[in-house]
Amino acid sequence: MVPVHNPRCSLPNGFVPRRKTAKPSAVETRTAWVGVKRTEADEVSVLIVEPDEDLRELMALSVGNCPVRLAARGDEALRALLAEPPLVIVAELDLAGLTGERLAVRARSLPDPPLIVLVSSDHERLERARRYADRVLAKPFEMAKVEAAVAQGCSPRALSSA
Repeated sequence: MVPVHNPRCSLPNGFVPRRKTAKPSAVETRTAWVGVKRTEADEVSVLIVEPDEDLRELMALSVGNCPVRLAARGDEALRALLAEPPLVIVAELDLAGLTGERLAVRARSLPDPPLIVLVSSDHERLERARRYADRVLAKPFEMAKVEAAVAQGCSPRALSSA
């Protein structure tokens, strides 16, 4: 595959998301940008929930050095949310297992709710879901918008601890 640079997103030149042949694990945890597995002592700052693997990887890279947890399904994300609440959730509305709206409602019920960013290509559904989110992003979107939303929700300590 030939490396492609997309001028609309803030990714390094030549980045091409890798295609995995096996199904992803329930929840994948890593420090974004460098792709290094994180330790249990690290604080998860961002939970990205997106069924499309390539977009999930691109969003993880766009958040800079924030520790990131990735999930492909809503029920996996809920387990991760309850086990270790993040500072920011970026979630697709159309998820298997639990919709993005229901995930957002559960996140809002936490004692210290995270900043919630909901994403969808269904503009009408996204408008209806606006009441559950701090921000909404209509697909297709620029990765810089994800980065800006995450930066708003991450504390300076979280941004520098990765």
